[in-house]
Amino acid sequence: MNQLCIFFFAMLALLISVAADDYNCPKSGNPVHAGCHVNVKFPGSACTSVQTEIKKRIDGQAAGSWQDPHNAGNYTLISESGNLWEMSRVTGDGKYTDKINFVYNDDSDACNVFACSQSQVFSIGDMGTNFCNIHDLYCKDAGCGAFTALDYTESVGKCTENSPAKCTP
Repeated sequence: MNQLCIFFFAMLALLISVAADDYNCPKSGNPVHAGCHVNVKFPGSACTSVQTEIKKRIDGQAAGSWQDPHNAGNYTLISESGNLWEMSRVTGDGKYTDKINFVYNDDSDACNVFACSQSQVFSIGDMGTNFCNIHDLYCKDAGCGAFTALDYTESVGKCTENSPAKCTP
């Protein structure tokens, strides 16, 4: 019986480490900070389609064709390195910066995204901001300003708050 328990816990630890490895979370400058992990599956979409929508939203801020629905923040795409995109978002009032990473993985029938957002300052609660930092880049809800309405399912992992209702006016 003990060997079976050891085997079970070893397999569980392996599954947890594999799932954690799917995320490439940005570091925070503060040891106590709010954050969010979200796994998003886009069935029937290639990751290039998802990336195109996200890029249109980020570029649309300067062009005036898209505005971040969560307090009019400003996204910047810092780097596109293979399947990892690193971004930042400054709040509409310019006071706070969050860092966001998206890892894209094409599956045979879907694009899987593992996204993390981390506050860069001391924070315990964030009123859903880190979730919205991720969600607002692909959401199709009223108020999101989607260029292309992509179908998706979200699985929220570690997250301070995660209500889509907080993401749009």
